[in-house]
Amino acid sequence: MVDIIEKIHSSIRKAGYEYAKYYYEDWKETFKDDLKDQESYYYNSTDSLGHTFKEIFEEQIYEQTYHSYCSGTNDDFFEEFSIEGFSKEERDLVIDDYLYDELWDGICVFIEETYK
Repeated sequence: MVDIIEKIHSSIRKAGYEYAKYYYEDWKETFKDDLKDQESYYYNSTDSLGHTFKEIFEEQIYEQTYHSYCSGTNDDFFEEFSIEGFSKEERDLVIDDYLYDELWDGICVFIEETYK
């Protein structure tokens, strides 16, 4: 049972990393209108190369993922972050409170690697 829980946690961390990577790469498309609007929080949120500033990225991805986490069930979480390969019974072994922590750990790895 411990092995399957660790596999699930590992998959959640990987999903967090991949989600952060996608969000980072898609920033300009996601906020294309806001990046031009001087009244927007996202105006000047990128450097001269078009990369999001770390603090703004961290804040936004935290808000985005936490709201996704809070807005559903355990099954919704696995679906939202495309975590596959586990039965419902296996997914139910993981305590809800730790799912977001594992996801955030994966996001943090991406942030650390990206903003060296």
